[in-house]
Amino acid sequence: SNLQATAVNARRVKLTWTAGTDDSGRVGYEIERDGTVLPGLTSTTSFSESAKPNTSYSYKIRSVDPAQNKSAFTAAATVKTPVEVTEFTAGVMKWEAYKNIGGCVAVADLVSAATYADNPDEVRVVPGYEGPTNVADNYGARVSGFITPKVSGKYIFHMATDDGGELYLSTDDTPAKKALIASEPVWNPARAWSATTRRDANAPENRSAPIQLEAGKRYYTELLYKEGGGGDNGGVVMIKEGDPLPTDGSPPLGGDLIGAFISDRLALDGAAH
Repeated sequence: SNLQATAVNARRVKLTWTAGTDDSGRVGYEIERDGTVLPGLTSTTSFSESAKPNTSYSYKIRSVDPAQNKSAFTAAATVKTPVEVTEFTAGVMKWEAYKNIGGCVAVADLVSAATYADNPDEVRVVPGYEGPTNVADNYGARVSGFITPKVSGKYIFHMATDDGGELYLSTDDTPAKKALIASEPVWNPARAWSATTRRDANAPENRSAPIQLEAGKRYYTELLYKEGGGGDNGGVVMIKEGDPLPTDGSPPLGGDLIGAFISDRLALDGAAH
């Protein structure tokens, strides 16, 4: 089988092997990782999956024919992912998707998923505080990074997600100090910052209270949202207290007010595979 395992990058590994010659015909290959057989069969002679940085993995495979006869496992192929190198990049945020999370449309379903938060299925760099729109069903996402105000003052955050969402902001650049500041109770279209549909018209849940921020100080922030079916989106905008409400459809927070620590393997608004 000549099984080989390689680290594509710090967060992804790939297996390749040569096809067997079972005369009965073969329906696929079973893959074992670190002593545990993965669910399902792989029909091709390659396989890739998400991984954790600076971590060692051991893989074996065996073929399975139409009668469910199984060959012996191959010798193990081992691989270690490298340490992930990140650099602060202004003007962007990081979008992470956690796929195949069925059931409900609440953020609780995302944060309770086995892959959250260290093992996303897809990572992109996005040019604003907003995830891509209408990309999949039954997934959850996190948009994260930092906000650095240019002027000290009180700011109000508006968010919009489909389906349910939660917006967090830290008191400094430490994620551990984050606190919930706004939420999307049901769903709303992309960039529906000020609409009150499916929200409390008297106190819209998607708007934060005024929050004092200091010029030049970096604040960690993250937006979580859970998609069921149909359309999906998630974004954030920020205004100073006393300014007019943001116009629905206007761009999300962006420019040099935002930034994120980005791995050198990622390109702007591109998927990491």
